[in-house]
Amino acid sequence: MAACTLGLQCACSSWVPQRTRTAVLAVTTATGKNPQGFGEPSPAKTKKAKARDTVGARLGQVARTSDKVPLQDINSLPSSADDVDEVPDEVNNRMLRRILGFAGLPFATGIVLLPFFYYLKVVQHVDLPLWTVYVVQMLTLGGGLAGISWGVLSSSWDPRREGSLLGLNEARANLPILMDQLRKRG
Repeated sequence: MAACTLGLQCACSSWVPQRTRTAVLAVTTATGKNPQGFGEPSPAKTKKAKARDTVGARLGQVARTSDKVPLQDINSLPSSADDVDEVPDEVNNRMLRRILGFAGLPFATGIVLLPFFYYLKVVQHVDLPLWTVYVVQMLTLGGGLAGISWGVLSSSWDPRREGSLLGLNEARANLPILMDQLRKRG
């Protein structure tokens, strides 16, 4: 065993730097516990974790504890952003798929059109006005930016419903919720 800075015996091997052995020893002596964990979580953290796992999303998701949350009226569920901590995984994955579709396709089209315009200009000697290239690029790349917002708004925020292909009804339902939350924060 090697002697640490405080003159105590340490089971550290010789390759562990002295600075690390001193820090581990200081943490161990200061807390009286193993430096890898500082004991059980406080009751407040435990209550918050339990509430997050069982409250679910705004529309009544299936709880992670394999117990089903009874279907409730939307008005009886928590309405403030402080009451609901996270978006359910089903809704999150649905939003990401829709963002990839509505933002990825226009963006990829804009990227593919850049070499196409170059090909037309250099190889085919087609004299396109510069403003057409700018407008097409603005529409495709700007459409990709708008697709991010549309992908989030047009997805169903209810974990039990998949929603429609274009998401018009979902956007009509989600926009007032979003605006209400923005008004409350602002």
